[in-house]
Amino acid sequence: MTKAGPWAEWEIPGKELSLIKSPPPTDSPFESCLFEQLERWKSRRPLLITTRQALRPRVQALLSSFPAATEPLHIPFSVPYPTYEEVEKPLRKALRFAPDGIVAIGGGTVLDLAKVLRAGLASGGDLEIFSNLPAPTTFKWLPMVAIPTTAGSGSEATPFAVLYRGTTKTSLQHPGLLPDRVLLDSSLLADLPRSIRMSAGLDALAQAIESCWSVCATEESRALAHESIRIARDHLLSAVEGQQTSLKAMQQAAFLSGQAIATSRTTLAHALSYGLTTEYGTSHGLAVFLMLPRVVRFNQQLDTSNCQDPDGPEAVQARIAEIERLLGGPSPSPLDQQLERFLSHFNISPDLKDHGVRDNQSRERIVTGALRSGRTNTNPREARAEPLIECLAEPPTTHPTRQALR
Repeated sequence: MTKAGPWAEWEIPGKELSLIKSPPPTDSPFESCLFEQLERWKSRRPLLITTRQALRPRVQALLSSFPAATEPLHIPFSVPYPTYEEVEKPLRKALRFAPDGIVAIGGGTVLDLAKVLRAGLASGGDLEIFSNLPAPTTFKWLPMVAIPTTAGSGSEATPFAVLYRGTTKTSLQHPGLLPDRVLLDSSLLADLPRSIRMSAGLDALAQAIESCWSVCATEESRALAHESIRIARDHLLSAVEGQQTSLKAMQQAAFLSGQAIATSRTTLAHALSYGLTTEYGTSHGLAVFLMLPRVVRFNQQLDTSNCQDPDGPEAVQARIAEIERLLGGPSPSPLDQQLERFLSHFNISPDLKDHGVRDNQSRERIVTGALRSGRTNTNPREARAEPLIECLAEPPTTHPTRQALR
């Protein structure tokens, strides 16, 4: 698949997606599919990257089930977001171990960390080379299986990984970061805390929405994003409450949104969210969704003087209207209000003041970080500091009270 926009220099080969039905119990869990894949690759020294706490019994059972001839190295992580500091020691350990394959089981942070280790193993420990395109493509990449345990980031479907230096976000980018095999097993989501199901689901929906209006989007990526929005519209709320069919559907929505942003990238809502996460501890998906209604209003006010989309302001407005229709049905309310009501349904205030952003200095820091992030040049409206600070100061258009969605 050829990619569009400033990240378009690569050709990414087709990858396998395995949808594992869960339940009924007669269907194979991810473990059997994983062992089959490792045997196909003749992997005898796999590197297993997982979360430290979640799914501990299942991971321990997995470790004890490897064939006698297989010697895995298990590296667990437990960090809210991936950092260079967190990955340095495991990378040295992995280089000494010299694995012949990588298995990543976890949410977006763990999958990103696994991709980073994969890049470090390919480059002999040099991660800086992946921060600037074009990166060399002559590396030998270890085969990788991604098994997401949340339905949100879509990291299993993208060729990039996020890393932070302190509170500064950087992005590693290379076609070799795209996993070779993805196993979706919705039983992995059943025991997640409700707050994680919510934040992950909001992230998936936000990515799909941003992908629709990104200036790097293509007809193909928008089709993927539209389908993700339709699925999230029908299943996000019940998935948060643990309904198994909806959890399975949201895994597909997240995968589709990941495929979409692999082409389009994310835009201004993600850029603004990073400061909310690093300064105020707001989970990533929730932080993005808190910014999203404001970015909708910001983008709706674009004109020919600040439009970055070569198709012009009218095309951008039409794309926003299409998202509004996809999410709200035949008689939709304004898109920003629809998004705020998602938050209110979960008893979350859409007002940034209720999340710690109470003064102009806080807003300025968030905007400064966003403008440095590299995620604003994909937004259809040019991002400038003063209007963005004003955007963050605006009150929500709906009351922060619980409201049921249609």
